[in-house]
Amino acid sequence: MTDAAAARADDTSAQDDAESHAEPRVTGVERFIAGVIFLVLFNVAEVFIFALGLVQALIALVFGGPNRLLGRVGASVALWMRDMVRFVTGATNTPAFPFARWPSVAAEERSAGPRDSDGQ
Repeated sequence: MTDAAAARADDTSAQDDAESHAEPRVTGVERFIAGVIFLVLFNVAEVFIFALGLVQALIALVFGGPNRLLGRVGASVALWMRDMVRFVTGATNTPAFPFARWPSVAAEERSAGPRDSDGQ
């Protein structure tokens, strides 16, 4: 293989790698359909968060503090809602769940760095 052929092969390989790590391409129709689905799901999530907040308030009242598991569920739903908003508003081309993986609270906590006991 000549040097020019090897250089072209390296360029093609680098281009393939860059495309595999790029955000997915979403057409206008796909964005519209996903956006409508996300707007409906966002409203469902609002009701869920409201109910979760009431349950947490009752648990805190009865047991003196919030339930950690419900707190992690709430944080996970909040990340999902953030992802939906970013997609619907055009801040990203990466759609949220159910068109992608469910967001990981643990991964978000690692990337955010250390926090105090109140999560701030």
